[in-house]
Amino acid sequence: MNKITSFFVWFENRLDQGQWFRRIYVIIATTSTLSAISWGKTFAMTTKMTGSDAALVLAALFAPLAAIQTFAFTDYMKAKQ
Repeated sequence: MNKITSFFVWFENRLDQGQWFRRIYVIIATTSTLSAISWGKTFAMTTKMTGSDAALVLAALFAPLAAIQTFAFTDYMKAKQ
């Protein structure tokens, strides 16, 4: 293994021991959810769509975010144990 590869392996192991990747992923999931909530509130207040159409758009936005959040938090909690 050359020096560059060895460095990146060491660096990745060092970050993984501190669980930095998992923490960053939780932070990104949380901030993207807060941003989506802000956009969703603005969309709901200003749209000219009917209620059911607006609900479908919001569901299409929040369903993947819920899955990402679930994965991020469960992975983070499993790693802490």
